[in-house]
Amino acid sequence: MRRFLEKRETNRLRLVVLSEHASAAQVHELRDEPGIGRKSRQIILRAGAAIQPDALQRVACLDAAAVIVPSASHQAGSLVTSDVETVKALLSIAAQARHLGASLPFVIAEIQDVRKLPVIERAYPGEVEVVAGDATISRLMVQNILHPGLSEIYNELLTAGEGCEIYIRGGDAWRDCPSENWPLCGPRQLCWVF
Repeated sequence: MRRFLEKRETNRLRLVVLSEHASAAQVHELRDEPGIGRKSRQIILRAGAAIQPDALQRVACLDAAAVIVPSASHQAGSLVTSDVETVKALLSIAAQARHLGASLPFVIAEIQDVRKLPVIERAYPGEVEVVAGDATISRLMVQNILHPGLSEIYNELLTAGEGCEIYIRGGDAWRDCPSENWPLCGPRQLCWVF
């Protein structure tokens, strides 16, 4: 976190959430979330859609150190998939940046269908990290079948609890190395802390 803050030349982050329907119930839900608790007062909650330019401006999207676009949940049989909503949100952010002559923020976007990755990369010309929800969950489940008991480790790593973090050491050599060549790039720079 310290490196992230230093890179952005700031000493603290402020979390701003853009939600279709902002309500007191969401604030209570955030307060009950492990790791947030009383810090929920520091979270700014705004109502609006990610495809509305005025909503993006209200949350200062273009000034953000990072923007997270989670996959939306949709009804079965819906003509509009969650990936379409993600692409529309990215197009809106890019259009607003182009309109205002601002730089694009770093984006982390979730998609459900890994085949949509090229669409995401074409939709957003800025720096984007894509998390393929379907592929990631499928791989985790297969690994759990191959290694019984692995779900306990997943729960520890992926739960916001005290001391359950993943630390990745910085380094340009590691970042520039293609994932298929990681064993050839020198010592692994990934630290697991339980």
